[in-house]
Amino acid sequence: IDLEEVFKIYPSDSIKVSGKINGIIPIEITSKSITVTKGVLESVKGGVVNVIISSTNIALSQVKDILANFVYEELKGEVNITKTGIANINLSIKGLNPNLNKAQPAIVNLNIEENLPALIKSLKITDEINRKYTKVK
Repeated sequence: IDLEEVFKIYPSDSIKVSGKINGIIPIEITSKSITVTKGVLESVKGGVVNVIISSTNIALSQVKDILANFVYEELKGEVNITKTGIANINLSIKGLNPNLNKAQPAIVNLNIEENLPALIKSLKITDEINRKYTKVK
């Protein structure tokens, strides 16, 4: 999977990602839910993560600096989706920011939680607004 293409679906001005990943996502579909248990993601080769964090929180300053231009060599993760549609993605990314600390290696661990039903609803609403706006123009 090309990460740039994924982020075109869920665009953000504050996050840019390149690289490719593969993995195994065991999907269980029942009449009432779709779940994923212990899905695995791994980078095929390295890439770059650029995250703009607009926080002035001092505790986040080092993370903010590292992720401004994080060149990774390895990305590993686990994906789980509960029966209620809550997705948990735990990532470990190994690499460095060549602009910092004499390019000292770093490991960044990210835990992402997303309510998929709410996200889908939000994306549908955004798409409807964009279509209506385009028709008005």
